[in-house]
Amino acid sequence: MGWVTASSARAWRPGGQADFLREAGCEEAQGFYFARPLPLEEYEALVYPEG
Repeated sequence: MGWVTASSARAWRPGGQADFLREAGCEEAQGFYFARPLPLEEYEALVYPEG
């Protein structure tokens, strides 16, 4: 049985870092590069579209 690993990044900046992280095997990232913070109501509508 092999090891299962996951990599994530946060608080990083654009300008090549996304490419670097992707090439390094990073599987998750968050930040303004992808989306700005949302008010709770908008977040809930996005995550739970059926109410």
